[in-house]
Amino acid sequence: MTDPTKKFQLLTLLQEAKEDERLLSGSDLGRAMDISRQAVWKMVKGMEEEGFAIPSSSGGYSLEALPKALHPEALRLLLPPPYDEGGIRILEDTASTNLDAKNLLDETRAECVIVASKAQSNGRGRLGRSFFSPPGGLYFSFAWRNHENQKNFGLITIFAAVALHKAVQDLYQIPTTIKWVNDVEKRGKKISGILTEGRAGLESGRIDTIVCGIGTNLFTPKGGFPEDIRDRAGALFDSPPGDFDYNLLLARILHNYLDFQIHPDLGLDLYRKACSTLGKTIAFEEMGTSSPTVMKGKALAIDDLGGLVVTTSHGQEKTLRFGEVQILK
Repeated sequence: MTDPTKKFQLLTLLQEAKEDERLLSGSDLGRAMDISRQAVWKMVKGMEEEGFAIPSSSGGYSLEALPKALHPEALRLLLPPPYDEGGIRILEDTASTNLDAKNLLDETRAECVIVASKAQSNGRGRLGRSFFSPPGGLYFSFAWRNHENQKNFGLITIFAAVALHKAVQDLYQIPTTIKWVNDVEKRGKKISGILTEGRAGLESGRIDTIVCGIGTNLFTPKGGFPEDIRDRAGALFDSPPGDFDYNLLLARILHNYLDFQIHPDLGLDLYRKACSTLGKTIAFEEMGTSSPTVMKGKALAIDDLGGLVVTTSHGQEKTLRFGEVQILK
């Protein structure tokens, strides 16, 4: 089996040559990687079996295409920093990518990690609910060490939702909306679930690890969605497109998310435009009391921390920081 580090080194060299419109001979690659030309040829053949298109000619090798199925080295080549240097794990099936990402961060010295899976047997959503995660979707979590003591989980969740919203609009021209806080919907049906979690250090008492999981139903599962969620669950595509590029979508979502962390005003502006809750009459639970009370009001705005500003039916203004709302009209 080829060393993943060597494979990524080869890909990086070929990608740089592609950007400069150059070819690289086996001798060029061998010298750069400190391996023989025969070893380069063998590595290229093995990577072609994994889905990489690396044709050769008299002038040398070129990188024409990456695999479209989830692949750690292909994904790393597309990822923004610092995730291009973090830990990456690709799974066929798992119970929960959030749990796997926390474990991978513990196992490595990486500052950040990504775990992606083709299916989840025990996907989790907000408020302790399960998230139906059949094969064919994109389920991934990214986790990082919280050195900057980030505390506002609301913006993490909001930026994850609008990162997905923007990615599917840019890549596939599919319009989606976002129901506060983070339900990405297509034609009023939920296509994605997002769960953000933090883990506190025993000694410091501060959140030292943050993990954000994004699960997206790309295609309607064979046989349809389970009956208990059929009226509210949807998929990004009405029918599976041929040869779907999972690595590209995942990388684009993460690029968008990190861009919004750097430019929060941009993320909030896009979120407000996509939020289907604004201007609607809603029902919500007033939390923080021993017995939560269901209240009604009108959703007015999203504040700069991601809170939903509401005017109640009694004329009071409240800002919701967490929980769930039901759109009435």
